[in-house]
Amino acid sequence: MAAASISKETEAVAVVVSESSIVRVFDDGDLVSEIIPEIWMLSKYGHHLTGVIKKKTEHDITVVSKTGGAGTP
Repeated sequence: MAAASISKETEAVAVVVSESSIVRVFDDGDLVSEIIPEIWMLSKYGHHLTGVIKKKTEHDITVVSKTGGAGTP
């Protein structure tokens, strides 16, 4: 994915919004966070983060983030 490459090669954080309304955040080439509208969580869509994650849902929005490790808060 281009956003991962851009964040790996520069000091930028890349943010991508997909056609399905999922927002993905890349830092240093790693996917560090996804914001997933609840409607998509109930269907076939899900997050793509690996490792230990935390999930927070408020109203109709779910935010899934990596916990600990390089490039994460």
